[in-house]
Amino acid sequence: MIVQRHDAPRGFRAADNIFTGANTFTGITTFTGDIVAGTIDADFDDLTATTYGGIIEANLLSRITNEIITGAYTFKAASGIKIQDTGGTDHGILSHDGTDFNSDFTNTADWDVTGLTALAFQDANTAHIELGGSGRGRITCRQTNSIADDATDTFNIPDAQTGAFVVLFSTVPSTEYVVMMVSGTTAVSLHTGSATVLGTSGSNPDTDGKLNVWMSSNGVVSVKNRLGTSKLLRVWIMTT
Repeated sequence: MIVQRHDAPRGFRAADNIFTGANTFTGITTFTGDIVAGTIDADFDDLTATTYGGIIEANLLSRITNEIITGAYTFKAASGIKIQDTGGTDHGILSHDGTDFNSDFTNTADWDVTGLTALAFQDANTAHIELGGSGRGRITCRQTNSIADDATDTFNIPDAQTGAFVVLFSTVPSTEYVVMMVSGTTAVSLHTGSATVLGTSGSNPDTDGKLNVWMSSNGVVSVKNRLGTSKLLRVWIMTT
């Protein structure tokens, strides 16, 4: 039923139109001004849901209920994802600046990780665990690819000018290793395996049949493999 204040031509252009009961519109119908509605059952071309409620429930996340996301959500160029406590005063923000993945906390004592048997760094060449950032303690694990016989590889030591404890070793045998303290271009052996020689004066010992280790420049450990076969080296670095 259509109730109008006065008769209107095709298009219902009267000042006010009140529709009661069930009304069906076919073809192109244009409404201007405000539409005050109770329940609207609509089917608009590409929309698959038959009600506005169905569309919202299918596509929007609720602010007050738990949601299960089965697809992938991408947050692009966002300032971060903020996770707050119930009071809204304590929070953590996860973000990406184009280079690093960052976490920033406010009024938060600890970041606790439970339920894991291992925290694995999958990059084969380098992984860092920084405790307090540069100059406040850093543990670095680096693994090279295989170093061919007579080839040389280098390892950069963060904050080496302030001193670092370095453990360098090959996978086998147990005699191919060196444990040393380094500062700048100076290296002091704490223990050296019989198949390894350490150059303490900043130059390559270049001894045949040995794993040759030396500080080639400030904070750079160089390794030349003269053992006659390819070697896979690992390095642990702990800085002050």
